[in-house]
Amino acid sequence: MFDAILSWPNLCLAWEKVADNRGAAGADAVSITRFARNWEEHLRTLAALVQAGRYRPGGLRRVAIPKRDGGQRLLRIPNVGDRVVQRAALNVLEPMLERRFLPCSYGYRPRRGVRDAVAAIVRLRKLGRTWLLDADIDDCFDSIDHRLLRGFSARGRA
Repeated sequence: MFDAILSWPNLCLAWEKVADNRGAAGADAVSITRFARNWEEHLRTLAALVQAGRYRPGGLRRVAIPKRDGGQRLLRIPNVGDRVVQRAALNVLEPMLERRFLPCSYGYRPRRGVRDAVAAIVRLRKLGRTWLLDADIDDCFDSIDHRLLRGFSARGRA
């Protein structure tokens, strides 16, 4: 699987997706523009580090953005290089994992969004359904047992 993730075409595609998103710099203050100056060298370095087992993601830049209700949402922004590695893994893993999700799941799925979820709710309401479960886990990614997750990933059961 690492070979597919670290393949040059996949790394280039991952970089293109990250660059197209034009996100902010992470904790290392390296912007998309700055990364782009030597993107090929950066990709080769990232691949070599991952291949050698020496890749370590950088810290996260924390930014608070206001919510409509007056509260704040805390964003954690990874470094550009880390986003490229994450995207490269997503490119390979998403098609495999997507097949396992139920059709009624809409969160964080490709080609699915809030409008699709609302349309499904309206359709089910017309069929006489009266209950809806709207679930969201606060700080989900911070709450996951990462040791357990790595164990599942290592066994190919993620």
